[in-house]
Amino acid sequence: TLRLLVAMWKGPHRAAWLESLPVAGLEGTLERRFNVPTKRGIIRAKTGTLRGVTGLSGYVIAGDGRALAFSAFANNY
Repeated sequence: TLRLLVAMWKGPHRAAWLESLPVAGLEGTLERRFNVPTKRGIIRAKTGTLRGVTGLSGYVIAGDGRALAFSAFANNY
């Protein structure tokens, strides 16, 4: 997952890719997540679920302006 996120960030279709990811606190599956002033809008990510597994992968803008890719999964959720 992280390899894909990094490749898309560095690739020629970054803008379209980012546009496909909901913005935390504002859109889609992230509308009610990270909905506090300090987090709203700095995360673009996609949720995912399978039976007993949940995940969240995307990007967060760090305090110094760098974009960081992340991916987290939880089993038996």
